[in-house]
Amino acid sequence: MQAAMVNVFLLPLLLFKVVFSTQLVDGPTPLQGRVEVELFGQIQSICSLGIDSRAANVICASLGYRGATQLYRDSNFGSGQRLIYNHHIACLGNETSLDMCQHSSIQTLGCDYSNVVGVECQGDTIKIEPLFNSRPYEGTIKGIHGDIEYDIRGHIDTVTAQTMCAMLGYGRVGFAVREPFGLSDAYNKERIMCQGWETSISECRGATPLRNCSHVYHRHMISAGPMGPSLCERPDLDKQALFCSDYTLQGLRIGPDGILLMKINGRHWAVCVYYTLTTVTANAACKIMGYDGGEFLPPGKSGPNDVEIIGSLICDDYAESLHDCHMRSPFNENLRPYNNVSAICEGWYVRIKCHNGTDMVRGPQLLG
Repeated sequence: MQAAMVNVFLLPLLLFKVVFSTQLVDGPTPLQGRVEVELFGQIQSICSLGIDSRAANVICASLGYRGATQLYRDSNFGSGQRLIYNHHIACLGNETSLDMCQHSSIQTLGCDYSNVVGVECQGDTIKIEPLFNSRPYEGTIKGIHGDIEYDIRGHIDTVTAQTMCAMLGYGRVGFAVREPFGLSDAYNKERIMCQGWETSISECRGATPLRNCSHVYHRHMISAGPMGPSLCERPDLDKQALFCSDYTLQGLRIGPDGILLMKINGRHWAVCVYYTLTTVTANAACKIMGYDGGEFLPPGKSGPNDVEIIGSLICDDYAESLHDCHMRSPFNENLRPYNNVSAICEGWYVRIKCHNGTDMVRGPQLLG
């Protein structure tokens, strides 16, 4: 009678494919947690006595991660209240889901709520492809998932940008801007949002799964077609450039021929001619340098070889000090990235004329 009961139980295992959906629960991050799988329509935990590191890699791969970095055997993330799957699971390690592995028909002895499996998965990494030869901490942001490199698209807020810079080892500084030009990778992820504690972008919220955009090489070379642009071509999903520097504005001065120079991180840089430059900023810049007011002159081009352009200057309406001004990146949808900032600004830099009453000053002055 007992043998007959066993045969009835084994028959479904031999005739039907085991179908799983997997989730990690009760972990401190999305990369960690207790493993729970759906088996025969019921979510169950897994006994650690019937699993090894190769199966752990498969679990993480089925969740979209690159593999497992840690296998926990002793209910590290709690035991939960699910039934425990207590059959041995044998994987090669290259399967994409647990249902592709071999499952023993014999129950593993000793399985209980003290040895429920947990895993820690390996998240995606990021890198910067520098836009400027002299500054490797500034450039197009890329994601890496195993052997796949992908674009990161869509708006990146300040917290997310600074979190990414921290992931790269540059500290919790920086900002991101649109970088819509150039060739695209075959894959991309969109709308990544981090909260500040993450160590991998796989832990950040809001990211879409990897999307294959191999048919798109350049946004302006692709026809939108009768249905409008594809998700890979939408202008609000442009690639992103990441700038991992705090760019502390330390001073202003007027250089040769009236060139407005910003002192940033101990070095003087010319100001890029940019659409945000206003009379308000000209007056504010001159007042900060000790004058009554001022105005912008026609922009210059080429100029001294030792003057490098870095970005644009923006000052508040009632700016009284450098704290009321800040540097802004010179990127927008009309400017292409080249090997240096001067090329991005197309060589044009700001010239300024300051005055005290009727006395006009065009430089050089070392004020501010």
